Amino acid sequence: MVTVRAATIEDCRAIATVRVRTWRAAYRGLMDERLLARLDVDRETESRVQRWEEHTADPLTAQFVAEGDGAVVGFAAVGPPLEPDLSDHGQVYGLYALPEQWSRGVGHALLLTAEQALRDRGFHQAVLYVLDRNDRAARFYGRHCWRESGITVADDRFAGGLDVPALVEHQRVRDLSEDCR
Repeated sequence: MVTVRAATIEDCRAIATVRVRTWRAAYRGLMDERLLARLDVDRETESRVQRWEEHTADPLTAQFVAEGDGAVVGFAAVGPPLEPDLSDHGQVYGLYALPEQWSRGVGHALLLTAEQALRDRGFHQAVLYVLDRNDRAARFYGRHCWRESGITVADDRFAGGLDVPALVEHQRVRDLSEDCR
């Protein structure tokens, strides 16, 4: 049984662990291996703790963790869009479940919670981005009524000084008033 709750600053290490383990499993072969190799749970935990107030100050943002058997097994974050031209949309910034939890309902529970949080914050449309060739994520979001918009972006935020290609991501959109059952 999975439960989803609001994340707290005490969850930062568990969230960092989920993100690092998930990126290494889901994105292997989809991005430069040097990006995955330099992921570090301790460094990410410290960064999350330091930025917690900044990332939670806006009442339009929310972070959630999924728990199974008393441990954090997934994470999601939502809020206003990062792109100014999408000001009428909410955004799912990230949604991750530990690899051993894939296809067990964790992502589904997190996504339903994330979508409801966006509705509760007054958003009627939402946007998220899926890494190019991440077919597993594309199928997951497709089953949940997230449709490709036709917009592709090059994201170089994670390069961090490495000479690596930008990550290619496909924008997906969802009408949050649409029943997707």
